Amino acid sequence: METRHASIRCSECGSNRLTPVGVGGVVGKIGYDQNIHEDIEYKCLDCKNKFFVTKRANADHDDFEAPYTIIFTREKRFTAALYPQNVYLNGFLEGAVKNGQTIQFTTNKFNNEIVVTDHNGMAFSDYLTFTASEGGFMQVKFAFKFVK
Repeated sequence: METRHASIRCSECGSNRLTPVGVGGVVGKIGYDQNIHEDIEYKCLDCKNKFFVTKRANADHDDFEAPYTIIFTREKRFTAALYPQNVYLNGFLEGAVKNGQTIQFTTNKFNNEIVVTDHNGMAFSDYLTFTASEGGFMQVKFAFKFVK
């Protein structure tokens, strides 16, 4: 499973074409979950280098007081309509979204990433990185990929 991750790069060549080693599903795609505390090993698909990535804590200066609101809508589709999709913000589960459903969540971090998984925990190849502003909001639509 190839992963293109915006914030993780190979320590040798700088490529973002990576695959998790020994870890499947969303943990390898987004890096971490609330229950995962150990390092994750990645292999670069360009230079074959293996390296570990540790969970990084956001610095205190990355926070702001008024939360940034994300309104996430899963567009109605006939394909996979019966199964919920899980929405992760910065590696933490925000909720399961059914077909045509909208959920709302907030962040206090400037740099963010949203990843969506299917009901089996496999991450979709498309993910969204964005910079939040204090007190702002964003509407996001998803239909197996992020829709502009």
